[in-house]
Amino acid sequence: MMRVRPFLIAAGVLVGGYAALSFLGAILLNRDLNQVSACEVRLGRLSLALMHYASDHDGNLPAASAWASAIVGTEPSLHQVISEADFKCPQARSAYGYAMPASLGGASLYDLKHPESTVLLVEYETGSMNGVATDPGAIPRGRHGGRVAVVYADGHGGGINYIAAREELADTLKLGHAGNATSR
Repeated sequence: MMRVRPFLIAAGVLVGGYAALSFLGAILLNRDLNQVSACEVRLGRLSLALMHYASDHDGNLPAASAWASAIVGTEPSLHQVISEADFKCPQARSAYGYAMPASLGGASLYDLKHPESTVLLVEYETGSMNGVATDPGAIPRGRHGGRVAVVYADGHGGGINYIAAREELADTLKLGHAGNATSR
């Protein structure tokens, strides 16, 4: 009969446990990345609908307090009508998950001096479909492993780190109605 040494069993258990934890960690990380990707896709669709709205209104965005209501039911791309479900982040604690900065309500996209760095929509803790971003501190920190989905006034977007999202929203909130920064 072959004798198994206890330290080999312990090593096997440790290696097996480490492999299982690594696999679980990869699954959880993948889930977080998939959810931030889902938010990026949703924000992309919403921003496209806002761009269509603006093009139909001489470049002007809707009021920040009614931005979502203005685009529900629109069809920004072929066969993809915007519905109320598009305003919900899968990981949001609140009923809805996105907001437009208060400073952009009614603003003209044509007058923005830095659309590439002006936040158009951002993940935000809000109880309203028409979420209005007024405080960078309300950007959720832990929804997607420290990443926040953001879309900018020029139409590009993605997941950025939490600190950068807060800074960029703060800069956008400093904008005057015509898109002029008070301290850029």
